[in-house]
Amino acid sequence: MISKALKHYGFNKDKDIRYEYPNGYGKHKKKVVLTVYQCEPVAEVYLDDINFTVIDIASLTLLESNSFIAHRRNDGQLCARANGESRSYLHRLIVKPSNALQVDHINHAPLDNRLSNLRECSAKQNNIAKRNSRTNKRLNTGLIGVCHTNQESNKPAIYIVMHPFEGFYPDKFDCEWEAAEFRDKSIEYIFMGECHGGEWPTLNFIEWNLEPTEHSATYNDAIAYESHMEHFCEEQLNEGLDWLKSQSWTRPFYDSFIAKYEDDD
Repeated sequence: MISKALKHYGFNKDKDIRYEYPNGYGKHKKKVVLTVYQCEPVAEVYLDDINFTVIDIASLTLLESNSFIAHRRNDGQLCARANGESRSYLHRLIVKPSNALQVDHINHAPLDNRLSNLRECSAKQNNIAKRNSRTNKRLNTGLIGVCHTNQESNKPAIYIVMHPFEGFYPDKFDCEWEAAEFRDKSIEYIFMGECHGGEWPTLNFIEWNLEPTEHSATYNDAIAYESHMEHFCEEQLNEGLDWLKSQSWTRPFYDSFIAKYEDDD
């Protein structure tokens, strides 16, 4: 059974390639499963009999010195934490941020600890990135920051836009998409050039109603960040494949993966 926190994980997972190791690996004695998700090798690291976290293959080496358990956060969601003296969160061990910085789970699933789902951030950026933050909140229109003020009336629709800090903008719109465009442009103007103590521009932590136009500040910041992460993730994937190939216990999984996904002969 897949945890609600990983409900997206049931899709795009290879159901044919699945190697189970009931006794775990290294200091982690709970079950570990090697499988393929979105055409890349991943590991399901069980934290108890039911809940598991998903990590890249390259992160399996963390199990050589750590055992991990399920830890319930203040918001009620489960995450993975080392069961030892350090009590370190798994996502921090993977990203290795400075003590002043935090780690954001991009898809809001704290049990998805693939590197592509993690990003270093400041506390303010982490709060902005939350699904229900004022900046990213979807209102009764289903659009981010756009409210239909007279939804229960027979009069022509009126839409207003939530300000990211307090209240609403005074502007009124008769088209929800015009309001959505106004919201996106206003947010871009407010946060342009801001990093709020993080390593990356805050614009990367904001969700948009409309795809950012090419060469806009939002577009350029996103491209810079995505290029960096693609390179970083590709490096880690190659390291993980080399590690899989070198381990006798993972070699059958490695051979199956290469035969299906990377062998062009």
